[in-house]
Amino acid sequence: MGQEFVKAGNVPPWVGEMVLTAAAKVFSSSTQVDIYAKLPYFMNPVLAACQLVNVSEPGKEPELTEATEDMRLFSPDLADKKGDPLSSERRRKWCDIPKNLAGKQFTPDYVYTFHIWQHLIDFSTYSLSVGGFVNLDLTHALNCQPLQLTCKDTHSDEYMFSMLVWHERLLYGSDTSAGAALAERLS
Repeated sequence: MGQEFVKAGNVPPWVGEMVLTAAAKVFSSSTQVDIYAKLPYFMNPVLAACQLVNVSEPGKEPELTEATEDMRLFSPDLADKKGDPLSSERRRKWCDIPKNLAGKQFTPDYVYTFHIWQHLIDFSTYSLSVGGFVNLDLTHALNCQPLQLTCKDTHSDEYMFSMLVWHERLLYGSDTSAGAALAERLS
C-alpha cells in the first residue's frame, strides 16, 4: 500500500531516498522504498499499515462502519491468549515481521474489510503536515504528480486497487482562475 511515481520529484534522488526512507521508518519497519526503480515507489505492507482489518465469512461480514478488528480467520496467531482478536496495534506489529506472513495469502473464501486513513496529508490544500513542524507543498515536491493510493503486490506486480488523487493546483499551479473559468464554462 503506497505510492508510485511516474516522474522524478523536484529534489535530487538522494534527497528523495533519504526523506522516503525516514518516512518509511515511521510507518513500518518492513516498508519498501526504491527511488531508482523504473517507477520509483514507497510501499507499506497493507496488513502492517491499515488502521483496521476484519476478515469474515461471506454473509457474516459487518457493515463498513460497524467493522471491528478481527483477523483470526486469516491466522490463528492473530488471537490473544483468551481467543479474542488482537488489537489493531498488535496486529500491525505482528504483520510487520515478514516471517509471520510467510505462506499466508488472501483467498476468495472470506470477505475482507479494510479501514485505511491518515492525518498527514490535507487533500484540500495538497500539502503534507507533520506535527506542525514540517509543512510541505506537495504540488512542488511531487513535480505536479497526483497522489496515488494503491495496494500492490510488489512481487507479482499485480494491483489490488490504484486511485489517483488530483488537485486543481496540479493543473493550474497556484493560479486557480484558469480552473475556475473552466469550471464555469462547463457548468
